[in-house]
Amino acid sequence: MLPRTIWVPILAMAAIAVGAFFFNEWTVKSNLDGAEQVAALTEMQTTLLELRAVVTDAETGARGFLLSSDRQYLEPFESALAQVAVTGARLRVLMGSDPALLARARRIESLRGQLIGELRATVILAQRGQEPIAVLEAGKGNGRVLMEAFRQEVQGLMAELNIRVGNLRADAAGWTRPTRILNLLFATAICLNVGMFFAGGSYEVVWSLYMTSLGADIGIIGLSFFSFALPPLLLSPLMGRLIDREGGFLPLIVGMAGIAGSGFLYPIVPAVWWMVALGLVEGTAFAMASPAIYLLVARSSPAGRTSTAQGLLGGAGTVGTIVASIAAGWLAAIDLAYPFYAVGVAGFAALFLGVALGRHHLYDAMQPRRQALVNAAAVPDPGR
Repeated sequence: MLPRTIWVPILAMAAIAVGAFFFNEWTVKSNLDGAEQVAALTEMQTTLLELRAVVTDAETGARGFLLSSDRQYLEPFESALAQVAVTGARLRVLMGSDPALLARARRIESLRGQLIGELRATVILAQRGQEPIAVLEAGKGNGRVLMEAFRQEVQGLMAELNIRVGNLRADAAGWTRPTRILNLLFATAICLNVGMFFAGGSYEVVWSLYMTSLGADIGIIGLSFFSFALPPLLLSPLMGRLIDREGGFLPLIVGMAGIAGSGFLYPIVPAVWWMVALGLVEGTAFAMASPAIYLLVARSSPAGRTSTAQGLLGGAGTVGTIVASIAAGWLAAIDLAYPFYAVGVAGFAALFLGVALGRHHLYDAMQPRRQALVNAAAVPDPGR
């Protein structure tokens, strides 16, 4: 039977791969759902405009016949009557079960019915040779009042549909600086930060014990901590400048994946010196992820609330450290390798959950400052 140092990370990586697959499927489905909603709303708008045009044709034909007694005006009137019922029925079907849209559609249908009834009555009077009475009825202004009310209701529904289409397109188009501190992008930063601090909390408890179990003396243990601390010391300023210039999305993803992946690799490396070398790799991952997360916090916090957001981020990181310390102690009592696997699982879980929360907004928000400002100016705030 394979030792636990082999089959535990294999199972964990398999679970992560399965999770990544389902996450990708969910993301694709969400994007398709958004596109389908935009298409449905656009079809509603098209049908609504058709209905308005048909009713307008009916009114024009009826009034032309009343004023001229020319029967050629009856042809567009009768054609419009045949189309209006079909178009109205199609509009009701497209509205589905949305209460707000259905309420507006019913008001439009009621006004349309009253208006068509008024026009039909006056046309019938004129056809019976009672043109003076028909003209008198038309001159009372009821038809004009109904037509104006009908057009206003159509305009109101069009405005509602435009807002919904705009929100969906803005949601798919990109990031704009939020107006509330509690938003999905800030939740993404919190999630990623907790995953990063979880690693530190676990290693504080188990690192020295694990190195000792491999035969390391106190000098080697100190060197291993130095190997981890050196890359952030040297690379964090450079990485911060690179992120400001080129964007932080790739460093964020690579850094978090490096932190999580190191958790699976530590228990299976063959010697103490490999632990020291791997510490350099994980330290580099921290140097990439940390400034990227700070950028995300700055971009996801409302104007004037950045310090508040940074405080909340630090508090969440402390919670992650506490939870990791407790979990590491409990897991180490079973096997010293288990806390490292927990770091890997927690790191990848934080990464997948963070990307799921941020989705397409995350990429846009992590772009260089100039491009991010262009996105923010071009896209309405989707209330995220």
